[in-house]
Parts: sequence; structure tokens; C-alpha cells
Amino acid sequence: MRSKKPRLFTNINAKTHQPTTEMISHTINRENQLNLKLIQISTLLFILLLNCMNIVNAAILKDEKNLNWASKRDLTSSQFSQDFDKYRRQNLMMIDVDGYTDASGVLYSMVWRENTDKRGWAELRDMSSATYHQKWSEYRDKGFRPLDVETYIKDGRRMWAGIWVENVEKWDWSSHRGLTSAEHAALFADMSERGFRIIDIEVYSTSKGHRYNSIWYFNFDHRGWFQLRDMTRASYLAEVDDKWKDGFKVVDFESYQTNKGQRYAAIWEKKPGFAWQVRTERTKQEFVNLWHQYADEGYRLIDFERYQTSEGYRYAGVWAENASRFQYNKKSQIDNLISSYRSINNLPGISVAIIDNGTTIYRRGFGLADVANNKTAHTKTVYNSASVAKLVGGTLMAKLADEGELTDGTTFSLDVTNPTSTYIAGLPAAHTHNVNELLSHLSCVGHYQTTPSIANQTTHYDSATEAMQSIWNIGLINGCTPGTAWNYSTPAFTFAGAVLESVTGKTVNELLEEELFIPFGLSSMRVQYDTNALPAN
Repeated sequence: MRSKKPRLFTNINAKTHQPTTEMISHTINRENQLNLKLIQISTLLFILLLNCMNIVNAAILKDEKNLNWASKRDLTSSQFSQDFDKYRRQNLMMIDVDGYTDASGVLYSMVWRENTDKRGWAELRDMSSATYHQKWSEYRDKGFRPLDVETYIKDGRRMWAGIWVENVEKWDWSSHRGLTSAEHAALFADMSERGFRIIDIEVYSTSKGHRYNSIWYFNFDHRGWFQLRDMTRASYLAEVDDKWKDGFKVVDFESYQTNKGQRYAAIWEKKPGFAWQVRTERTKQEFVNLWHQYADEGYRLIDFERYQTSEGYRYAGVWAENASRFQYNKKSQIDNLISSYRSINNLPGISVAIIDNGTTIYRRGFGLADVANNKTAHTKTVYNSASVAKLVGGTLMAKLADEGELTDGTTFSLDVTNPTSTYIAGLPAAHTHNVNELLSHLSCVGHYQTTPSIANQTTHYDSATEAMQSIWNIGLINGCTPGTAWNYSTPAFTFAGAVLESVTGKTVNELLEEELFIPFGLSSMRVQYDTNALPAN
């Protein structure tokens, strides 16, 4: 752990054997009554000064657009640590963390946003209550404020996780854990009266009933806000609709089970100038579909919850407008155009992106990429390239023939005007074509329709050479002379692949990865049948 200011990144699984405590309340930066009165008296003057200087925004963190961001869910502890290191190196800051238990053990989620002012921050998890309080005190003394607090059960013990950020704005704040419903109600009345607003709430079950955690910031800009809890599903939805009409948007969401059924809690804030989405009570696949849809449309995730219901685990998320493509003025026209094209051509799914001078101004998926599993199409969907793969194979052949050298320094000689037999030992005499004719459908090698014995191949081969050898005795199309007649042929590219394997000493799969995919950053391109795991159909 690095504690030198102003940058502090921490990812610790703190473990102790001290007993957990079910009811704890900690408050810091609470000035005495005289200082609070002075703060309240000077608030208006302070706000005017801030507005004139335009140096601070009293949101949890400054509301901004066009930020880099990331989120992950359902991570194991090791996966969480790996992603933590990856995103930290990208100058992202974690703004939401959660832990939850299912049949496989404890899983974790994370939400990140760009750390635009490079402030210090810390995230810790798997802490006992005592360890959490110790770290809480340390970060208070370092000038940090809490941003998120979570609790969950791991190996039969209550654990805690938290995020702290450097309090560069010097906001007064207060945080509390383990309050009963009555204590939370009293705190709510007191903090509201004194000009604070709640920015984070968590509700969890104990053997003595539900308990409440909360974080409060002084409401310097008098931002409108609401917090409601213990709502039924119907009352929650009604509140969302009513408050939406008045410009209030959900910024924090909770759901929990009670002996009276599922209950909901939420925090609303005024968020002018930002489009917003909140979706709750979704299955895992429904949430994944929404995540991709909103990412394509230009939103970023700011809050995530996974919670238990009588019908199994459910997922919820809050998204805020982020990318400039959200405001693209031709978006609706393109949506309608692509939807019509998909319908006319009876396409299950399609993905579209428009890039102008290197900037993605539009991107979106339509329909389903996987009908059987209800997976929607999006711009990260990896489609089967089908015969477009021939263009990839031809490009690989042209590149290697031109360069005569692999990225690892291996050299070779390849001339596509030479007979194929030049490079493939033991090739039956009937194959009089050259390499170029294989690539241009002039080789007379049969296709599935012209040569039925080639069709319906189900054996998996580890190389193009092995696959070619299984069909090379079939011969060429009757009456066809290579170089004189065009006959479309997929197996011809198997022969071409065998040529590349012969001259380079590597399989086609290795060549595609090492010579095309990696050097040109084609991170989503992959070989479909790299293993023998063929689809059921």
C-alpha cells in the first residue's frame, strides 16, 4: 500500500480474527455547534464564491462527460485483483464496489471512472468491522472522505469494503454504519436539518433485524435530493416516475428482502444537463444486454447492485450520459434506417458503427446476436465472418509473399505464381494449379455443391495441411482446366493454407494470430475452429 499523497491506490484483502460488531456508528468532520452555525451562515457567500470561480462541483465527484470508464461484475477475488491493477494503470478511479455471496462463494463488482484531477484514492475489501474502522481512521487523518461502503458475508463472517477519495474540496462529511431503522430515521432528520445530503445508503440483514449504512456530504450547492427506503416494488416505480417528471434522477439504489417481501431504497438528485437511465430487477442476461446497449448509446455505468429475490438473483444499474455520440443529430434517422433494413432482410441481428475522422459518432446493435440465449447484438458482438474469411486469408498470403519474413525474424521464399506442388510435397499430379489460382477461384478445386464428396466434413484437424490431405485425392472438377474457368471454392483456401504452413513451419492459426491479429490490433478477431469443440448443429 502506498500512502504518499496526493496519489494513493490500495487493494487489500484485510483479514483479522477479531469478532464482528453488528451496530457501529462513526462520524467525522462534525464541527461543534458554533462552527456548524458559522458554516451555515457563510454557506451562501461560499456558494457565490464557488460559482464565480467555477472551481468545484458539489456532486459526489464532479459531473463530467466524455470520460473513460469501465465496470466488471461477478468477479472472483483473484479476478478482482487483476482488473484492479489493469484499470488503475489506466488512470481510472473506482467509484463503486460490492461483494455478494452465491453458490460459488463471494463474488465482487467494480465500477470505474476516469480520474480527471488525479486525486488520491483507496479501495479495500474483505475487512472485519474493526479493520474497516482502523482504515477509516487512517484515511480520515490523511484527508480522505468515504465514497462507498459495502458489507457482505464471507465464510460465515461479516466483511466490509470501502472506497475513499482525497477530499481536495475540503467538504464536511459524515459516515455511519450499523444503524437501526429508528436510528437512521433520527440521523436523517438531524443531518438534513444541518444542511447535509445523503450520497450512499446500504441496507443489510442481521440476526437482530435490518441495519443501515450511510455517507453524508454537506450540501454546498443546495442541490435538490430525496432519499426513500422500505418501498414496495410498486411504490418504488411510482416514485421513480413522479420524481423523474421534476428532474430528479436515481443516483443510488438498494434492494433487500424482508418478512413482508422485497423492499427498495433509493437516492435521487437533480441532474440538469445529463440524460439518465436506471434499470432494476433484471436477470443476468437482461442486465448484460442493457449494459451493451447503453454503452453503445453513450452512457456510462455509475452504480451497480446485485441482490437476492424470491425468484433468484437480480441486477440493477444506473447509467449517466457520457459520450458525445449520444447527442448525434442523425441518430434517430439511422436507427430507423437500420431497423428497416434488418426487417426487410429478415436479419436476427446487426451491428453498425459510423466513424468520422477517427471519431465514433454513432454505434449501436439491433436485434439478437444469439437468438437461443437472448443475447442482443451490440458493437462488441463478434460475428461469424463466413466467407469474408477468404479476404483475411488472401491478405495473409499477400503480406507473407511480399515480405518473405515473419514477425519473429524467420525468412522464407514464396512466389504465388509458382505451382502449388512447389510447396506441398506429395501433392497428387491432378493438382496443376498455382497458388494465385487457389486465391482467385481459378484452381478447379471443387466446392461443396460441385463436389459432394467434399461436403459435410465433421472431422477436426489441427492444421490446414492435415485437412487438405483428407481431400486432395478427390481431384479437380471434371472438365475444368486451372486458370481458364472460374469456380467458387472454399476448399481451395485449405490448399492455400497448407502452402503457408509448408513455407513458414507454422499453422495457419498461428500465422493469423502472429502476423495479422496482434500486429494490427485486431483484438476481437479469432479463429473459429481452433479446437475440436464443434457446435451441436
